[in-house]
Amino acid sequence: MTIGDYKTTKANNAPTKFTKKYEYQLMCYAWMMKEQGMDINNIELCYIKRYVPGKVSEKTGKTGKAYPITVTTITKEYTDETHAFAGSIIKLVSETMRYFFDNPESAPYLFSDIRISQNINVDEYLGNIEALF
Repeated sequence: MTIGDYKTTKANNAPTKFTKKYEYQLMCYAWMMKEQGMDINNIELCYIKRYVPGKVSEKTGKTGKAYPITVTTITKEYTDETHAFAGSIIKLVSETMRYFFDNPESAPYLFSDIRISQNINVDEYLGNIEALF
């Protein structure tokens, strides 16, 4: 079975390889499904380049050219090694979140989100995420 995700893009050329963030995202999805007993063999990213008829560029004020919708698919094998790596990512995130909940003052050091490091109300920002753990 293949786990896939769809992304839209306005770029003239869709990416031809996985970016790390999308690869890790799909690996985590595949890890969850495999842990539930599904046989996952591949992860797949599908870029859809879309044209919006009549769209006017904010920069130039001109109407965009009409290009056909194109689909670019990137597939990668999901192996036992990939599964172990995805599990280690999930464990790291989980341990980091547990540490944060025990030590909320560590937020600026653990997270790169500028809103957290600017002393916002962390409880308000994170909402009920603690319930997930």
